[in-house]
This record gives sequence, C-alpha cells and structure tokens, in this order.
Amino acid sequence: MADNPPPHHTQGRTDLQLAPEPDEGGPYKTKRNDMIEFTDGNFDNEVINSEIPVLVDFAAVWCGPCKAIAPTVSALADAYAGRVKIGKMDIDQNPSTPVKYHVRAVPTLILFKDGKPVNQVMGAVNRRRLEDMLGSVL
Repeated sequence: MADNPPPHHTQGRTDLQLAPEPDEGGPYKTKRNDMIEFTDGNFDNEVINSEIPVLVDFAAVWCGPCKAIAPTVSALADAYAGRVKIGKMDIDQNPSTPVKYHVRAVPTLILFKDGKPVNQVMGAVNRRRLEDMLGSVL
C-alpha cells in the first residue's frame, strides 16, 4: 500500500503541463499590463518630463496594503493606457525619490502633471477614489 501513491499524486509524471503565467503571453493572457516600473534612475525621464499625467504608486514588497491595492492600480494602468502613465516604485530599491516627495508610509500614490505633484493619497484606497484623482487631470 505504501508503494502506491494516492490518485492525485503527480510526482514523476511527465504528461502534465502547468498553464503559463498570465504575463507569459499565450492563450491565458487576459490583460495588457501597462504598468511601468519607476526607479530613481528613470524617474525624471518617465515622470517629470512626461507629456501626459503620471500616477506613481510608492510601494514595498513587504507591505500588505500595497499588495491589496496592486490589482486595482494594474487595472487602471490598462484602462488609462495612452492617457495616463501608471506604475509603481519600490521604496526599498529606490530610496531617493520617496524622500524627495516626503513619502512616509506605503502605499502612497502621487499624481503628477507637468512634472509636479498635483494630488496624493495614502493607504489602500478604492478604485473610485483613484479614478476621481485621474479624472481631475484629464
């Protein structure tokens, strides 16, 4: 009996394939994901010098509320593609920019227009609040 694994056991089977992750493309891809990864190095070019408004999600990998709001921010990046740049910045990997903009807690989302911050929210706010923010600059 010990030599016979239960029916759901898959170790050693070669006929099984895992579905690709959504961002690997293929038939399982369901969204574009127009999120931009902002860094201290690309911030001026991508945000300050942008011709369209930019929403920056200052976040951290260890932050629970950041993880909770991530799908909403990603969905907005897809919905507003071409009208607003939307992306995130890891505050641990990029410490200079958050200090410059007085980011004291994560998530903090700052909306920039013409290179200047024009609106800001802290915490895992709902989609409607973020859409209202974006609507104020469009």
